[in-house]
Amino acid sequence: MMNDLIDNKLLKENFRNKNYIYCINTLQNEIKQKLIARVRIFKPEYKYCNLADLKTNCYRYLNDKEKLYVTLLCRYSEEEYPPTRELNTLLDIYSSYK
Repeated sequence: MMNDLIDNKLLKENFRNKNYIYCINTLQNEIKQKLIARVRIFKPEYKYCNLADLKTNCYRYLNDKEKLYVTLLCRYSEEEYPPTRELNTLLDIYSSYK
């Protein structure tokens, strides 16, 4: 099991205050860190440089579920979606790591 880097209390407080951008950024960063850690299992020398490179390495080394996760991260970084939709998706992804 991976360690949680998110301050859950702070995340919940921002969620209650409808500060969705903070929540989205926090979850995106945490999911990205989890994917980087998974890639490093297969490629220990991997250094994160950008999301496109992470996607390439996820597609090379990780399972279909994690390929979907990185694809969604890329999509949300490239296109505009309603914050609540993006937040719901990111919460689903994050909870799958628990």
